Amino acid sequence: MNSLNLARNTGIVLCVIVALFCNPGCLNTTDEEAAIEPLIMKNAQTLEDEDLSGYMSTIHPDSPAYDTTEDLIAELFDMYKLTYDVKSVKVLSIDGNEARVRVRMITSKISGPEFGDNDLTAVHVLKQDGGKWKIYESIIESIDYV
Repeated sequence: MNSLNLARNTGIVLCVIVALFCNPGCLNTTDEEAAIEPLIMKNAQTLEDEDLSGYMSTIHPDSPAYDTTEDLIAELFDMYKLTYDVKSVKVLSIDGNEARVRVRMITSKISGPEFGDNDLTAVHVLKQDGGKWKIYESIIESIDYV
């Protein structure tokens, strides 16, 4: 290989590296994805800890189900002690101030009346609130009772 071809190939490789690793949009997406998993983990942990205000801090205040969710979670805490095991978190898309995340979680009863332990897969629609991701709505994809 002559020095002209080597220089040309080296230039192409450097351009590809710069495009892959220095694209500001790409870096922002990575940063945004990195901010989502802690939200999902906090959501599950506050459920397990029966921390209503902590749980509600993961829910978008403009969610149409905000008030209903707060009431239902308070009832859930009164009736059951449950464990929540997040098995997977996969960011499906991020488009501006909205993200979609597939979450798989196993919920098991420790105490309380009859309850169907389950393996649930849902897509959470997240929206920004004050620069932080919060759950706006959830769409259940599957629920298997175990």
